[in-house]
Amino acid sequence: METYRVVSITDRKGNPRIEGRCPLRVGRMCRKPTPRNGDAMMIEWLAQPDGTPYVGMIVTSTVIGFKTEDRGKYIEVTTRNSIYTFERV
Repeated sequence: METYRVVSITDRKGNPRIEGRCPLRVGRMCRKPTPRNGDAMMIEWLAQPDGTPYVGMIVTSTVIGFKTEDRGKYIEVTTRNSIYTFERV
C-alpha cells in the first residue's frame, strides 16, 4: 500500500481553499489516490499530519483531469471544484 500526503487543496484558480474542513485536510496521510476522469474520487485517510492514526474518507466532486510527476511522486487531481496535490511519502 502506497501512502501519500495532501500537499495542497486549492480552488480551480490556484487560491488555497480556506473554507470548511479543507485546511484540516492539508498534511494528512492517505492511501494512494486513484482518480478516474468523469468519476468522483475517494480519499481514504490514514493519519493526521503529526502521525496520529485517523480513520475516515471523503468523496470529491467529479474528476476532470489528473497528472503525475516525478515518476508518480506527485499526483495532481483537478475536480469540478478543487485541485488536490498529493506527494508520496
